[in-house]
Amino acid sequence: MLLSLVLFAVPVASMAYLGGLALDADRLARIELERDKNRVVARETVGDIQRDYLTVEADVFDLCQTQVVPLLLAGNAAAAQDAMRWLQQERPLIDRVFVADPEGLLDVPRNDPPFLPDGQKFEEVHTSIALARSLEDAEPQRAEDIYRALRNGNNQIVAWEAKVELAALYFRQGRWEEARECLEGLVDIPARRRALGLPVPLEAALLLGYIELGSGNSDEAGKLLERAGIELLDGRFPVTREEFESAWNKFEEAIQSTETEVWDRLSAARQERFESLDFARELQERVYPIVEYGASAELQFEHVSRHGEENRLYAFCHVPRAGRDPLVLGFRVDLRGVAERIVVPRLQPLSSRSLLVRMRDSADRVVFGVETLAYETSAVQSFPELFPFWRLEILMGRVSHNTGLSRSILGLIAMAAASVLACFFAVYKFVSKSQEFSHLRDEFISNVTHELKTPLTSIRMFSEMLTLGRIKNEARRQQYYHHIHEEAHRLHQLVQNILDFSRMEAGRKEFVFESCDLRPLLEETIDLFRFSAKGFQFDAEIAEQLPKVDIDRDAFSSALLNLLTNAVKYSKDKKSIGLRAYCQKRAVRVEVSDSGIGIAPQDLKKIFERYYRARTDQVREIAGSGLGLSLVKYITEAHGGHVEVTSKPGEGSTFTLVIPA
Repeated sequence: MLLSLVLFAVPVASMAYLGGLALDADRLARIELERDKNRVVARETVGDIQRDYLTVEADVFDLCQTQVVPLLLAGNAAAAQDAMRWLQQERPLIDRVFVADPEGLLDVPRNDPPFLPDGQKFEEVHTSIALARSLEDAEPQRAEDIYRALRNGNNQIVAWEAKVELAALYFRQGRWEEARECLEGLVDIPARRRALGLPVPLEAALLLGYIELGSGNSDEAGKLLERAGIELLDGRFPVTREEFESAWNKFEEAIQSTETEVWDRLSAARQERFESLDFARELQERVYPIVEYGASAELQFEHVSRHGEENRLYAFCHVPRAGRDPLVLGFRVDLRGVAERIVVPRLQPLSSRSLLVRMRDSADRVVFGVETLAYETSAVQSFPELFPFWRLEILMGRVSHNTGLSRSILGLIAMAAASVLACFFAVYKFVSKSQEFSHLRDEFISNVTHELKTPLTSIRMFSEMLTLGRIKNEARRQQYYHHIHEEAHRLHQLVQNILDFSRMEAGRKEFVFESCDLRPLLEETIDLFRFSAKGFQFDAEIAEQLPKVDIDRDAFSSALLNLLTNAVKYSKDKKSIGLRAYCQKRAVRVEVSDSGIGIAPQDLKKIFERYYRARTDQVREIAGSGLGLSLVKYITEAHGGHVEVTSKPGEGSTFTLVIPA
């Protein structure tokens, strides 16, 4: 019998083997053809992206020629700066505009700091002012007399010092009108370094601001303080950085007593000033060393990229000046804007054509697309002309190139024998699997029928009692209404799971992905769940800063609700459930843990199969359809993620949804 099987199997296996070689060769040829097509698509897409960007850049430089350059050549720096600000607002891909001469001295932005280096020399303190200061608490009248005498003296600088000190004394004593008289004109005097306190005009502005606030003139106080704050940022007052921060804190305290808009404007001015300083430093260190000022007098396009903590791209040109060296006019490109407005619109149509497309930066981070281990790179294309820090990848399913089957006679006979045995084994496994699947399906129908009948019976019973008016007690009526609502929600969840499973089986389940803040969605789902988790201790720990993820909101919420509902169903005496959401290794992880009956090790690999339920007595006592976890796995993998589970029988389980960020 065995010999007959072998004699029959050898020619069949030989023909199958030779046919397999031909099919495999054809398969590899088609795969290589697909790779060639992907390389062409990648090359064309990179070219399209670069052309789209250059079109925008040409538009920017055209505006520079017509709107900015004539003003610069005419020496109208203020109007040129306004035109550059307008250009920056109108063209979102421009991050910052700059103009410089051959020495690297900036017209825009300014590179002079608004504060002095530490250790700057002070004006010496007048001995009489120091004496009066020491007497203010113990002998205030004597201190006032000294200040008055100095105020009326011949030394103008000392007189200014005495006025501001006297005004401060009056202010503390509540003599505001006298303090205001002392401060008249002080905000406009030249600013000088002082050993004690801030420069006189700055102290005067702060005191006047507090006086106006105390007098109820908040608008006037806001204007005065805002003007002094802008002058502080512009470097009018000679202060060190420590003194700058001290004065700024006083401004914040005073201005926030007037109106928020004033402080918002001043804070924005401060932010802009310090960003300009950082930008100026970046230009000095990165851009100017490679600029060739001896270039042609025509408008030229040049690009500079540098790799530091983040990629930078600069575009600049020379502005010729008659009889003088040219200026350099340029801007820093907003690479995030380029990715969102140019790269993504070009890559999205490729994704819709069933191509898996991904973009990486120089640090190997994914700019567009998702990380996946199920695919291998089919085509790679870089951006050598403009964006050397990006590369485009087109992916395809992993291909096995191992066709090394033995062509020897012994190999054929062994393969034939193995084929026969494999056929018998496959038939046996198929029959066994079919019987097991049929049993699971019958059990599923029985469970679903029971799960449908139970809430329907409860709803019918409670609604009949309420309709017939048999319940007179209002509290019990509300309790019955509550039961009906709970059972209806349970029924809805079961029907929704069956419908989703049906679509999944038929391949008709569609997902609508959108960039979403996960924290609000988690909180909404938790609120829905709390209603059905009464009697449970529920602890939620959601990280403050979760990255945005591309998800189908309804599908993800459904997967999470399935896990939370299971945690309730399979809990026994210990009624505690925990939810934890955090970011780890470029992925958002959402954990749902319980202290329930747990899962046996032999069941852990099967619980995500359709219809499967553990065979323990504890599980049989609990109603269920066997669909929930298979839906959770399907939804999570559709998001490019996976599900992890750890469990100990009798101690509980933890399910983790892992979604790429």
